[in-house]
Amino acid sequence: MTSANQDPMDMTVRQAFEIYQDRRRRSGAYSPVTIGDSEYTMTKYAAGLWDRPVASITPQECAQLFSELTKIGPVAANRTLCCLRTVFDVARDCTIDMEGHSVLLDKGNPVTLMLKSTPFNPVGRRNGRIPIGRVRAVWRALKELGEHAANPATRTAADWLRLRLLTGMRPSESQALRFSHVHLVHNIIEVPPALTKNYRSLILPMPLQLSDLIEHRRAVYVAEHAGQDVPPEAFIFGSAASRAGHIMNARRALKAVAGPETTQYDLRRTFWDVAAQCGIDPDVRIRLLNLAARDYGFGRLRISRGMLLDALTRIAQWLDQDEGPAASLRGLTVLH
Repeated sequence: MTSANQDPMDMTVRQAFEIYQDRRRRSGAYSPVTIGDSEYTMTKYAAGLWDRPVASITPQECAQLFSELTKIGPVAANRTLCCLRTVFDVARDCTIDMEGHSVLLDKGNPVTLMLKSTPFNPVGRRNGRIPIGRVRAVWRALKELGEHAANPATRTAADWLRLRLLTGMRPSESQALRFSHVHLVHNIIEVPPALTKNYRSLILPMPLQLSDLIEHRRAVYVAEHAGQDVPPEAFIFGSAASRAGHIMNARRALKAVAGPETTQYDLRRTFWDVAAQCGIDPDVRIRLLNLAARDYGFGRLRISRGMLLDALTRIAQWLDQDEGPAASLRGLTVLH
């Protein structure tokens, strides 16, 4: 935050972003995970501007950053510049004088000016998925990574990817899961509304493979915190490297087992394909993915918890069927 005596021209991108975050929290319209995603984007992709005064940043610098990020990923480039544009707008709004003029950015938002000559990357509708014939090999490779990878962060990433492939959860629904969200007595995982995209709680019964994975993560926590019990508020997929305290992405592990063309969003479409392969009714698939049934022309069935458990059990058993070797691991060290 800025101090009352600070010259508005000295406001940094970091300070403007903190004001932006505070406003989002106060509004109550954004989940903690959504706010955390914005911080992750800014600190990872716009780190070079983080402590720069907003007033010193030019459209040319924004264009250069956009060009560099586009080489990494068009979507990441678009998202980062969108965040920057919003943060610059916040900085401008904070410095409006009594006559309605802004001390900062009086010539305009640098990102908005950049977009006049350099538009955002065109991004089509995502349609990627892991080919159904390779899914089991990827599943086995993730199990191998989760058990034997040399790096603890890689093991956590592999476990997180397994949970998502097994349940179809969104990244935002699963990355901040805590042990308190697991109810062993009722054998369910309850994702609270604050973590879901549609602000509806998601309750998933646990087949044996899922409960085993959760217990494995509990054992990992105990091993990393000798002599401590697992507190309910602990993250299931904790990460010491993340400011949020939990895993934020698993791109490297995913690409290592599924190929460089695979993205984290492909896992939900892959889950849909596996569920279809198992003969799961579309209504049940939609409920498992926490989608709005009316948007997909379904919604005929009343879905019971027993139906969800049966579906997830069939999916887990299909994944566990042994057909051929695990997918090769690209660039990750595995201990044997």
